[in-house]
Amino acid sequence: MLKRARGARPYYFENPDIDRLMTIVMSVLEEVSVTRERLDTIERLLDAKGTISRADIDAYLPGELSDEEREAKRQQMLARVLRIVIEEPKILAEKAAGGSYDELVREVS
Repeated sequence: MLKRARGARPYYFENPDIDRLMTIVMSVLEEVSVTRERLDTIERLLDAKGTISRADIDAYLPGELSDEEREAKRQQMLARVLRIVIEEPKILAEKAAGGSYDELVREVS
């Protein structure tokens, strides 16, 4: 059963629909990440054993190197998916510092 937080839902963007869309995107991203980790497990087990069972997959415990590789891949995927959310405010701030307010408004409008 899904649990819900108490109180008003926080919004991070001016438009609540953008927040809803980001929630959906992040949920799908989570599912893709889990699927990639499971696929990585299958590939590693096949390399090591040649054949595997579902029990082998469920019992697999990644080593430290595997964890580091998976985390690096996860961070790369997050950076790709969220690039526009992270980079656009930086670009706008840089342009605002170097240009006039009217120029910035024309560019983002």
